[in-house]
Amino acid sequence: AEHVGSAMGEVKLSLGLDDFISPSAACVKPIKAKKQAGRGRAVLRLEGADGAEDGDDDHVAVAKITLNDCLACSGCITSSESVLITQQSSAEFLRRLQSPSASLNIVVISPAARAAIATHAGLSLRETHGRLAGFLQGLGAHALLDCGLATDLHLVQVAAEFMARYRAAHPPAGAGGAAASDGGAPGPLPLLSSSCPGWVCYAEKTQGASVLPYLSTVKSPQQIMGTLLKYAYAPTVGLAPQEVTVVSVMPCFDKKLEASRDDFFNPQAGEEGARDVDLVLSSAELLSLVEERATAGQAAGGANGAPLASKPVREGAPAGSGDAPTTDAAAAGAAAAAAAAAAATAAA
Repeated sequence: AEHVGSAMGEVKLSLGLDDFISPSAACVKPIKAKKQAGRGRAVLRLEGADGAEDGDDDHVAVAKITLNDCLACSGCITSSESVLITQQSSAEFLRRLQSPSASLNIVVISPAARAAIATHAGLSLRETHGRLAGFLQGLGAHALLDCGLATDLHLVQVAAEFMARYRAAHPPAGAGGAAASDGGAPGPLPLLSSSCPGWVCYAEKTQGASVLPYLSTVKSPQQIMGTLLKYAYAPTVGLAPQEVTVVSVMPCFDKKLEASRDDFFNPQAGEEGARDVDLVLSSAELLSLVEERATAGQAAGGANGAPLASKPVREGAPAGSGDAPTTDAAAAGAAAAAAAAAAATAAA
């Protein structure tokens, strides 16, 4: 992306995005193009916008905007982002929990998100998990699970993929490259992680074939957890994938984009299909929801004034466990499914 500034200090946005809708009222990023005295403020406008005069492009200077600038700026609103605002919001989260179509509502929290909330509240990880479980149960969730299980399985599968690629690239002496042809040729080395949706989108949009073959084909821990719950655990309790709502709490907003990708949508699951993960909340959004409910008197204040549901973890409960009634059963089912998947990976 480029900001193109005229000699008078005016700035317009030059982007090659088909889904670009509109900019913010004024660009918040510093502009390095030279400006005449008396015009210290840079205003963002679109080419062809009302008020733009012919000949404005004469004597323009280019101010480079880095990728970090774009990722840190919320000025440019795209159609995909506007959809995520409505489909991946706290309001949608509450609506799904109260919807009669969902027979089982499971919230999955990443260790990083839980640690961030615990630090903010001044609580231990165990106490934070227990209080969040009680709070979410009051909203309609049936379980709060740790995503660490899926992270472990992800690492096992990535290690297996790396070994397959390494053996294909370095076949044993006398093998004649047979290892590379068994079960299809693995990808090239080095093997790059694909767990970060922001990195994946950047690679897809800007790097293309020079990077994509090196990306790991293993799902991220978030998507693995959704797959385990909907297609391994749900059948054990007599539920179809579309009858289970999986909500993940992650530290990064880009996880919303990952959950919305068509790669993780199964059109054959019911009439409307089902996603591996239905909705993603950031740790900040969950914390805001807790504080809103506390302000409204629907949740008790936690220790040190932390606005968390005051429902402590049971004595003797394992670290990271919650108090929702089906947490133990769901965790056991997910653990068994993960063990089976890991065994299948090892056998392969």
